[in-house]
Amino acid sequence: MCTLNTIFVKRMKRIAVLTSGGDAPGMNAAIRAVVRASAFYGIESVGVYRGYDGLVEADFVPLDSKSVRNILAQGGTILKSARSQRFRTPEGRAEAAVNLRAQGIDGLVVIGGDGTFTGAHKLFEEHAIPVVGIPGTIDNDLFGTDYIGVDQLSAIIHGTRYSLGIAFVTVFFGMVIGGFLGILAAYRRGWVDAVISMYFNTTLSIPTLILVVTMVAIFASPDPFNPSTTIPRVFVVIIAITFVLIPVLGRLARSSALSWTGREFVLVAKSMGMKPRSILWQHIVPNVLPAMLSVGFLAAGVVIIVEGGLALLGGGAEPGASWGSLLARNRGDISLIPHTTFIPVFFISITVMVLNYFGDYFRNQIDGRESRI
Repeated sequence: MCTLNTIFVKRMKRIAVLTSGGDAPGMNAAIRAVVRASAFYGIESVGVYRGYDGLVEADFVPLDSKSVRNILAQGGTILKSARSQRFRTPEGRAEAAVNLRAQGIDGLVVIGGDGTFTGAHKLFEEHAIPVVGIPGTIDNDLFGTDYIGVDQLSAIIHGTRYSLGIAFVTVFFGMVIGGFLGILAAYRRGWVDAVISMYFNTTLSIPTLILVVTMVAIFASPDPFNPSTTIPRVFVVIIAITFVLIPVLGRLARSSALSWTGREFVLVAKSMGMKPRSILWQHIVPNVLPAMLSVGFLAAGVVIIVEGGLALLGGGAEPGASWGSLLARNRGDISLIPHTTFIPVFFISITVMVLNYFGDYFRNQIDGRESRI
């Protein structure tokens, strides 16, 4: 809460609060808490009648400590609550953002359930309106919330894109670049093999975590909320982990290619005068690729764990973006709200186990295939 209070004190002078969706117990208590806390920190409060409908129609009313006196015992919400069809459209959300800025409102507090939070998230994504959510629902559609009211189901779904995206993008480029270098070294041999092998061995001699953390520290933005001055953290994390994966997958490709270059059908192809490029694409690459796919699934699971470790050290993706950064953001609250820490751990564990299963499956298929050749 200290961090949240600091953000409001430094950056915001006027905030709005609304309730949306079905009435739920505690909505008036939440409104009262927002208004009284804002008054304590010298922030002006504005109420929005009828939820997002009122936001689109600019139905604002000033709120102060007197406005929220003796409302705890009242049912429903003093700001009224309604579902808005217009706010579901991009045009409606644009009009709401214009109304907020016209009133000089720096941030919005929304009280509601999953649909309310979805609308607030779209308002933030499309128009950069700072939003804080307070859960208030009777629909049981929330997967728990963290200490600032962020719906954990939405956070996990959002983090899935980053965690799996980082894993598969890094493995893909690691396989392409490392596979090319490894196969080239195995087929050309000589000084080409010596130079590429030296690069692989030199990179692998540096501890992986130290190498990745150093690259993130040098190239990533020091402020994860303002990456405009340097490369966004998620891109630096992808580049750093890919750089580490290239020699790992490259050595695998080299060893696999070496085992296939001595096979009879490759020697026959050479004796028949087939061009080296044709031999590579028709005989070497198709036989090396299955082994790399098998290890690629295992590597994807390792990448998810490594990114989580980086996040715990402060060098992962933007806060709250991936499963690892969710874990890092919520770890301090494990004694009060442990589910915010255990949920990301659960999804990381299940995903890694599934990826390992696919890796083992492909490995068994490869072993059976090679025994028949």
